[in-house]
Formats: sequence, C-alpha cells, structure tokens
Amino acid sequence: MRILVITRTAWRKDNSLGNTYSNLFGKLDNVEIGNIYLGDGLPDPDNYNVSSYYRISEKEIVKNLFNGKKIGEKLKQNEIDKQEKQIEERYNNVIMKIKKNRCSLFYLLRELVWKIGHPNLDSMMEYVKGFQPDLIFVSFYYAAYVDRIALYIKQRLNVPMVLEAAVDIYSLKQLSFDPFYWINRFYIRRMVRKTVNKAEKLYVISEKMQMDYEKMLGIPCSVLYKFPDITRKLYKYKEHDGDLNFLYTGNIGSGRWKTLGLIGSAVKENGLGTLRIYTPTPLNQKMKEVLSDCAVLAPISSNEVILEQNRADVLVHVESFNIADKLEVRYSISTKIMDYISVARCILAVGPSDIASMQYLSKRGLAFLCYNRGAIDDMVRKLGDNRVMIKAQADHNEHYIDMIKNDNSQIKFRDDMQRIVAEFNGKKINA
Repeated sequence: MRILVITRTAWRKDNSLGNTYSNLFGKLDNVEIGNIYLGDGLPDPDNYNVSSYYRISEKEIVKNLFNGKKIGEKLKQNEIDKQEKQIEERYNNVIMKIKKNRCSLFYLLRELVWKIGHPNLDSMMEYVKGFQPDLIFVSFYYAAYVDRIALYIKQRLNVPMVLEAAVDIYSLKQLSFDPFYWINRFYIRRMVRKTVNKAEKLYVISEKMQMDYEKMLGIPCSVLYKFPDITRKLYKYKEHDGDLNFLYTGNIGSGRWKTLGLIGSAVKENGLGTLRIYTPTPLNQKMKEVLSDCAVLAPISSNEVILEQNRADVLVHVESFNIADKLEVRYSISTKIMDYISVARCILAVGPSDIASMQYLSKRGLAFLCYNRGAIDDMVRKLGDNRVMIKAQADHNEHYIDMIKNDNSQIKFRDDMQRIVAEFNGKKINA
C-alpha cells in the first residue's frame, strides 16, 4: 500500500510530528510512503518506509511572492543535504520567535501569503502521479493552506483521503479577546469543513476529542496516538541518596513554563537538586524570571533525549492552569508522555484534571498527579522524603510496558487504512 502523507512541517524525529509519524508508520510492513510538506528544514535521511519527499518551502514562497517564480521540489532520501539543514533552520528560528508571542495577525498574514503565493502545483502533481498513492493521509493542523493543497490533490485523484488531528482545530470553545484570532479561526473552520466533506475518516488523539468531533463534524473518528516504544532497551531504576534528577523535555509554550517554574522552585526549596529543562521554545525575559530556579538548556537530539530520560529519577509532564491555555490543549496527549512511558521511570504530572493528557495518565496509574498549583510543593517533598515511592512508580511503569507488549494497535491502524482503500475501491467498481 502506498500512502501519500501531507504535512505542514518536515518529517524529523526532533519535532512532534516527525516523532509521532515515525512511530505510527515506521514499522508497518508492506507500506511505502511519499511525503509532501509545506515548510522548511529537511527531513531525517533515514525515515523508514518513506521513499521520497516533495517540499514547498515557505521561505521560498515568501521570498518569491511578487516575481511569479513557482516553488516546489522533489527530494529523495539519498539526496538530502545535511549542510542545507543549518540554512533552513535560521528561517524556522525566526518563525518560532514570532509564534512565541502568539500573534494572531501573523497567522492571518501567513494564510494570505500562501493564498497569493506560487506553489508549483504542476510539478507537485507530477510527483503525486508518479508515486501513485492508494491513500491520502493529511496532518490536520491549524493551517488552512495545508487543507487547500490536500483538496487540490484529492480533486485530481480518485483515491480515499483520511485526516489526523492532534489539536483542537474546529471547536469554538476557546478564549481570546483578539479579533484576528477569531477571524483566522472561522476561516480555518470553513476549510476544515470542506476537507472533512471529502474525507473517509478522521483520526483524533483522545476519546474526549473523538466524542466531540463526531458530533460537530459528522465524520467517523477513531483514536490514534503515538504508541510507547516497547522495543526500547529498559534500564532498571536504582534508588540513591543523592540529589534527585527532575527532568522535562519538550516545548514549554501554552503556559507550561509557568507550571514548570512552580515545580522548579519546589525542587530547589526542598533541597532536592534542580529541575532540568531541555526545550526548543525561545524564552522572553518574563519566562526567564519564572524559570530562574530551573536549569533551562538548549534542545538535544532524539538519541540524547533518550539517554537523559534514562538517567532521570523523575520525568515531569505539565500543563497550564490558565483557562485559555487549558482550552487550547484540552484534547491533546503529548508525544512526550509516550516517550516517558517507554523508559519506565517515575512520572510527575501537573495540570487540570479535566484535560486528556492528565486523564490518560490517571486512568493507567502511570504518574503521581497534582491537579492544582497548591499540591506541587507537598508532592515534591513527599518524593524527596519517601524515595521508595519513586522506585515503586518506576517498577509499575515497567510492568505496564510488559503488559502492552502484545498490543497490536499499530497493525490495526494499518489494517484500518487497507479497509478504507478496499471499501473505496469497491464503491468505484459498483458505481
């Protein structure tokens, strides 16, 4: 089965999308993937099952906005230039700094740029037809220009299309007083509806999202998230009397930095060491002040992340208690949670009780949970005073990995897509 995957970002293990998709698609037999992505940077050169890429560079779209040059190029696995990666990342760093300030006008201008820009659609379709996909798989994100490209391809191919959403891209249950935010959201909602009407199925990241989106959009939904890596070598946790290694890896946006600041202060005040944070998120002055009791470090490679997680005593997961941030992430289950589970370490999770990530951990007993800010200091102190708790939680999480080793969710995912293709082709034959 050949699957055309359409994404906004490059497929890399050091970003959330690439981390998840390498996990979902990486070990499927009899699957070949072609990837169209509408952004900058380069994919990893060793993505299993991915045979080729077509890139429409956002940087080049902007650069050539008014000269009519058409943008788009095919990349092959063995032609990926690692030196170019450094050049592309400069542009991505600029975008990250703009996103850090959550400027809604930027997102509107971005949509306008893609609307009037010049992607090389003829070259893209030549790539698509050469790949001959059996199925189109679209990463549904907060970007209408991705939906337009997906619809353009779908209208020219008589193959089924499925969608995958890991964030809330449609509901009106959000809080913002920025008029540009709502203009952009209603525009994206319209494109979401158009795309859903042409799709066979929508994969979502949590049961909570599944229930709501089936009602709102009237499309069959299934839950799909990254699977814990049950093939990873486990290193048994060993108790010790020294400073505790509290570790957080990942983005700290959406108000997470405020919660991390509280944990960092509790760790320091109880004399347990320092909370270390590896993050790609740029910090402004206020964030630096809040995180002054933490060691905030530059992002590291995915292999280095695994090494650091294996060395940790307590892996930290956080969400914000701010109402706007909470509504933004209420459906999401971070890829970081699956990475944490995969190393069988104690997890400390802090966040509201009614969001999907906290419910996921609670349901499976995989973490010590703090549902309000006031509980943080007490929990950190308990972990320091009763270190047997850390060992017991690590052992429980190791047992959980043993329990799910026979889980066949990945095979079910592949079989589900094969069923969609077969049913769609059956309808074509009977039409």
